[in-house]
Amino acid sequence: MGKERLLGRSGRWAAFGAAAFLAACSSDTILESAPDAGDLPDAQTEPDAAPPADGASSDAGTNASLELSDAVIDFGDVSCGADSDPRSLTLTNRGRSAATWSARLQRGAPFVIDGASSGTLAAGAQVAVKILFESTRGARSGSAYTDALIVDDGDDATPVTQTTLRAELAGADFAFTSPTIAFGNIDVAGTPASRTVALENLGNRAATVSFDQQSSGPFSLVFGGSSSATSVSLAPGAATSGIVARFDPDSDGPANASFTLVTQGAVCTVPSENLELTGTGVSSDLRVSEPELDWSLVGCGATGSAKALSLSNVGTAAVSYTLTLAKGSSSPFTLSRTSGTLNPNGSQSVTVTPKAIPAPTNAAIDTSDNAFGDVLRIREPGGTEHTVDLLQTAKGAVFQVLPASVAFPSTVVGSSRDYAVNIVNVGSARARVQYTLTPVAGPFRGSTPFGPQPVEGQNDSLVNTITFEPTAAGTFSATLTWSHVPLQGEVLCAPMPAAIPITATATP
Repeated sequence: MGKERLLGRSGRWAAFGAAAFLAACSSDTILESAPDAGDLPDAQTEPDAAPPADGASSDAGTNASLELSDAVIDFGDVSCGADSDPRSLTLTNRGRSAATWSARLQRGAPFVIDGASSGTLAAGAQVAVKILFESTRGARSGSAYTDALIVDDGDDATPVTQTTLRAELAGADFAFTSPTIAFGNIDVAGTPASRTVALENLGNRAATVSFDQQSSGPFSLVFGGSSSATSVSLAPGAATSGIVARFDPDSDGPANASFTLVTQGAVCTVPSENLELTGTGVSSDLRVSEPELDWSLVGCGATGSAKALSLSNVGTAAVSYTLTLAKGSSSPFTLSRTSGTLNPNGSQSVTVTPKAIPAPTNAAIDTSDNAFGDVLRIREPGGTEHTVDLLQTAKGAVFQVLPASVAFPSTVVGSSRDYAVNIVNVGSARARVQYTLTPVAGPFRGSTPFGPQPVEGQNDSLVNTITFEPTAAGTFSATLTWSHVPLQGEVLCAPMPAAIPITATATP
C-alpha cells in the first residue's frame, strides 16, 4: 500500500482533498458475515435446491435471500494510469424462490461493475459479479478510495446485502519545491553558476524524469553529475533529483529559458508548471564565493549555526558595495556587515547568522519550503547586483485531524458501522502518534494498532476507522485523542489537535 493508511495500512493523503476523502471513507457501512469465495462463476449455476417443506409453496412471496461471498474486497495498490484486474464476488440466492437482483455502486467511478449488474437468480443459484478499479492520473499516490457494492431484489422486506470496496493509488508524485531558478547577475568572466533543481518525488513508487531539452542558450541541465546522461530515476521520498541547472553567460544582459518535465513509469501527478530559469550576464570585478547558503531544515524552537561567505576584488581599482536582505527587518537572518570597500586583490568575509525558528504556542509555525529563507543582495555603485540565496525551512510535524467530531447514524443492535478519522501531518518532518479511545470498554473500537505509529511529513496521513458495534440499545459516547510520542530529534511545529467527540445511538 502507499503512505496513507486505511485500517492501519500505510499510505499518503488523498490529493483530491481531505474533505472529499473523509466523505468517501466515513460512509455508513454494515458488514455482513459471509462465507469465503472460491473460484467465481461467470454465469448463473443452479445446484439442486432442497424441496419446500410440507404445506409450503415453492413460490412464496418473500422467500428469496441474496448473499454476497465477500464482506470486503481490497484491490490493494493500483498503479496510476492503469486499471486493476477484475475482482469477482459470488452472489447466491439462498432463499426458496427466484429473485430478480440488481447491483449498484454507492458512489461509482473509479469503481465500475464489469459485466452484468442485474438478472434473475433461481433459488439456490449463483452468479458472478465483477468489479474493476479504473485508475487515472491526477490524484496523489496513496489516495484511498472506498465504495460499497449494493445488491437487492427490490423487496423492502428483504435486507440489502453489500460488500465494501477499497483501493489505493500507487505511483510517483513529482513536484518542484520551486519551479523557478533565478541566478541573478553572473559575471561573464567568472565561473558558471550552478543551482540544484529542487524536484521531489512525494509518491510511493520510483519513476524516471527528464526534460524536453537539455540546453537552451546560456542555460543547461546536468543529470546525475554526468554530461552524457539525459535522465535520472527518482526514488519515493527523494528530496533532491541529482539534476543541476547551470548558467554560463557569454555577454551582458538578461536571459531566460523554459524546460518541460518528461516522465516515464507509474506517475500519478506532475507539476503543472515548467522549470523556468532566469539570469543576467554582467561584467564585474567583484566575486562572491557562494551562490547560496543552505541551512536546510531547522527544528521549531532551534537556531541554525552561522555561515560565512567571502567577497573579493579581482580588478585593479577599489570596489565598494552594500549588503541588504530582501525581507528587510523581518528577515530571519542578521549580517555581520552591511557595506564595505574592497581594494584590488582584496577580500572580506560576511557572516550570516540565523535567528531562532519560533517554538509553537497556540498556533502552527509555517513549515512550507524556505518559509524562513531570504535573499542576500550585494550591490555595486553602478547598479550591478549579486545575489546569494539563504535557504532555511522550519522542521517539525504539524498535525490536523478530520473530521472534528463523529456522529454515527442510528445503528441496529448486532450490526456495525464504520467511520474514518484521519490524522494528517502537513508539516515538514515525521513524528510518532498514538490514539486513546475513552472509555476503553464499550461499543467503539479503532482499527489502527494501539501504540506509536509514525506519520511522515508533507501530507502523509493515518486513517483510524472507528467501528460502532452495539450489543444493547441506548445512546453512547466516547472521545478519541491523538498524542505525540516523540523519538529523539522529533519536533512539533504546532500544538496537537483537540480531542474528537464520538456519539452514537443503537436501536433494537
